[in-house]
Amino acid sequence: TVHLVSYRCPWFPVFASAIYLKCEALNCCFGFLDGTFLRICRPSRDGYRGFWQRLFYSGYKHQHGLLFQGLSLPNGILALMHGPYPGGVYNDLSMLEMSGILEMLWSFTEINGVRYFLYGDRGYSIEPGLIPPFPRASSMSDREKIFNSRMSSVRVSVEWTFGKIKSLFPFLDVAHKLRIGSMPLGSHYLIATLLTNCHSCLYGSESAQYFNCPAPELEYYMR
Repeated sequence: TVHLVSYRCPWFPVFASAIYLKCEALNCCFGFLDGTFLRICRPSRDGYRGFWQRLFYSGYKHQHGLLFQGLSLPNGILALMHGPYPGGVYNDLSMLEMSGILEMLWSFTEINGVRYFLYGDRGYSIEPGLIPPFPRASSMSDREKIFNSRMSSVRVSVEWTFGKIKSLFPFLDVAHKLRIGSMPLGSHYLIATLLTNCHSCLYGSESAQYFNCPAPELEYYMR
C-alpha cells in the first residue's frame, strides 16, 4: 500500500462540500474508492494452462492483469493506491478487505461530530465508512434511483484520475510489453501514480476543474 497523502488533514469537509455541490445527493462523501485493472502480457512461465495463467487471468476482463485499488479525491489526487493483486484471484471487495483502509480511516474521518464517508460502485457492499449505490431492484423508489444516478455522475471522476496515469505514462497501456516476473510492474504503477499526483499539483486535473477543488501546491503535497 502506498499512502500518497496524510489522512490526518482538515480537508474532508471541503471535499464533501465540493462533491455535494455537483450532485446534491450526499453531503458527507469526501472521496471515491475503486479498483483499476492493469493489463499485462500473458505469462508463459508454466504453459498456457498452468498456475500463473489462472492466477493472473480475469474472467471478467478476459485479460491477464494486475489489480490496484485507489482512493480518489475531488481535487484530482489519489490519496491511496493499494496493490498489486493478481487479476484472476481478487476483486474490488476482496482488495478492500485486504487493505484495511476503512478501519484505518475510521479514526480520522469524524470532524466536529460529523462522520465522512467514501463512495464506491456496485462492486462494494455497505460497510462502516463506505457507501455503495442502492442495489438494482424492481422495488427501487424514485429517490433511490435519483441518488444512484447523481452519485454515479460524480463517481466517474475516479476513472478520469486512473486514466490520467496511463495518459502520462503510456507504456503502462501496452500490455504485450508488461511482462510479469521480468520487471517490477507493481512498483512502476505505484511510482507513476505518485508522479501523476505531482503533475496534478503543478498543472491541475480534470477532476479538480470539474469540482472546482484545486490540488495543493507541490511543496505542500510533498511534505
